[in-house]
Amino acid sequence: MNTLLLVSGGNGFIGRAVLSQAKQSADVDAVALPREGAPAAVAKVREANPGRRIALVNLAWPSLRRYSAEGAGGDDATDEWPAFRDYARALARAAAENDVRFFQVGSGLERYALADPPEIGEPYQTYARRKEEIWRLVSAASEINAWRLRVHFVFGPGEAPGRIVPAAIAACQSGEAFPIGALERRRCWLYVDDLASGLIAAAISDRPENWDICGRTAISFAELCALIEQAVSAPLNTTEITGKIADASCLLIEPEHPAPFLSPDAGAPESLGKRLTEYADFLTTSAV
Repeated sequence: MNTLLLVSGGNGFIGRAVLSQAKQSADVDAVALPREGAPAAVAKVREANPGRRIALVNLAWPSLRRYSAEGAGGDDATDEWPAFRDYARALARAAAENDVRFFQVGSGLERYALADPPEIGEPYQTYARRKEEIWRLVSAASEINAWRLRVHFVFGPGEAPGRIVPAAIAACQSGEAFPIGALERRRCWLYVDDLASGLIAAAISDRPENWDICGRTAISFAELCALIEQAVSAPLNTTEITGKIADASCLLIEPEHPAPFLSPDAGAPESLGKRLTEYADFLTTSAV
């Protein structure tokens, strides 16, 4: 019997990709959880599927405007963050009470934000610490039935146009200047469909662990820019950022425990080049 996969945050960039990739797999049936009443929905799903393996991938997050790595920071005087904490805790408890595996999606940034002193600045520091806070809440609520899946750097259809990869593609196509700094920084990149397949594989694994779902090869921002130039067949007019870069001192974001089931060439330059070409073509077609 295949796994029934519940996806919270199914309307987000990664959530949509997970639901799409699940349709192509015979090993999983995926259902998006509504934000309202999600804990009760988990109980209803278990009642309707006695004895079946059910896994929940928690991709839900508060508003990206205030709580993403690009927009994190400011105060939490509103009820949004406390309410989200309560939601995540309740969701994890519902999973534990109904024998549902719980997979909390975090990032590769947490340990760099928690280092003493922190190796990354704002807004990444606050974002990563919030991810760590949610992990502690849900792991305590789920007892032994919870795992963390650390997502690193991802690109692909559905992401905000101001993120680095689509913005660089657009700059190549327009010829406009593209400000970027600390080109020696190395990160593990993965195309969103490959990431989604990795999250699904983790959730249906017979022996789940706390895995990093990310590219297997760390490439520099200089290499990424060169791959984007090749994908678009146009030069990228980079200009040096003179201000402070929040993660400039962190030369390498290194996976703690890379998922063993990802393709050996996932995130390697040649594979990334192909994916970037597909993505550039997609963006061009979508703009027409």
